[in-house]
Amino acid sequence: MVIAYRKAYKIRQEHENQMAWLHGLYICKALQSVPQYVNGFVPKGARIEPYFDKPIEFETKKKIKKETNQQKMDDTAKFMMHLMNRFNTARHEKEQQQQQ
Repeated sequence: MVIAYRKAYKIRQEHENQMAWLHGLYICKALQSVPQYVNGFVPKGARIEPYFDKPIEFETKKKIKKETNQQKMDDTAKFMMHLMNRFNTARHEKEQQQQQ
């Protein structure tokens, strides 16, 4: 039972560390996006980037792999449809020539 508590504590600590890092990232981005006449820390002529439009998404490897596999399947399906259309067009033209 002690091992389970130790493991849970370690998971909570990792989560808190990640949240602190994420908060720091948001604060840093907020300071960078403020116009230089308001923010004295931004040097003159520095490019000011806009703040995030939406929250940062952290995708898991499984989700990324699933999307990649789906994209490959979609590309393969498009290629097969292209080949099928070419074959059908060629066959149709051949039939037209034989009828004449």
